[in-house]
Amino acid sequence: SVGFLEGIAAGTFIAAILFVISYSRLNVIKNTLNGSIYHSKVDRPKLHRDILHQHGSEIFIMSLQGFIFFGTIQNVLEKVRARIADTSEGPLGYIILDFRRVTHLDSSAVFGITRLKQVTQANNLLMVWTEVAPGIVRNLERGGLRDDADDSFIIKPNLDEGVEWCENKVLAKRRGL
Repeated sequence: SVGFLEGIAAGTFIAAILFVISYSRLNVIKNTLNGSIYHSKVDRPKLHRDILHQHGSEIFIMSLQGFIFFGTIQNVLEKVRARIADTSEGPLGYIILDFRRVTHLDSSAVFGITRLKQVTQANNLLMVWTEVAPGIVRNLERGGLRDDADDSFIIKPNLDEGVEWCENKVLAKRRGL
């Protein structure tokens, strides 16, 4: 026969698993955009605007929301992989993750973000993280992810500055135009 404490433990375990399954179904990606549609607020000459309109799809923007943990970070990873594989929008060069609406990032999500970093590095992509709360930065740094460690990603204070940084990179590649 099963004792009272074992029953409580089993119930708690099953409740935790059901929570993870239910919450994993929630989409932490509020929306996706690209640099052809969404531009920084920098006033640029017409030639630069035309280049950014033509090549802005190299910039892939994901606005994240809610509580991110190992179950929900997989959705982000799958979306990035799908965009890398989708060549109909042209080549991808930059991924922006906007953390403005992220309430918490669990330490277990750091593993998924490390995997995301590996995928972007393997595909020669640069990542920009924007509006990352100090507590989330600490979680990332504990997992070995810091923007001064290598050139694979940087953290910018807001989405506008992140998009501007990527736009400047896109324009720099086309200085000869």
